[in-house]
Amino acid sequence: MTLEFGNVVAGAGTVIVAAADGARTDSDPALTPGGQKGTIRAATFNVAGETTSTYSITIPTTAVTLKDSATTPNTMTATAFTVAAGTSGSVNGLVGTLASGAGVLNVGATLNVAALQAPGAYTGTYSVTVAYN
Repeated sequence: MTLEFGNVVAGAGTVIVAAADGARTDSDPALTPGGQKGTIRAATFNVAGETTSTYSITIPTTAVTLKDSATTPNTMTATAFTVAAGTSGSVNGLVGTLASGAGVLNVGATLNVAALQAPGAYTGTYSVTVAYN
């Protein structure tokens, strides 16, 4: 599944989607559009290999730019990416351990919203690398 921050009202602040449970936290309640939050979730990745094996995780350490579909795209950034174990396996820092040969890795991040952020659907891509140890 993809990382989704949901709907946001323009205003300077941040929207955080936690890797652990996909919960959303806004730095300012004014960023929340009432009962119309939209889809909010941490990204989910399945990892497989030998039982109890470990793997290293690499996530973005610099800002990832999100753009809308305007002719001259408006942008905002996602930063502070985090990881956590999903429904199986475990994660400690940037090292995961497989349980019964499988693991689920969740990724969250912080969305940085400008005071006069243009409305629209913003998208972007980022890389998560898992290296079997």
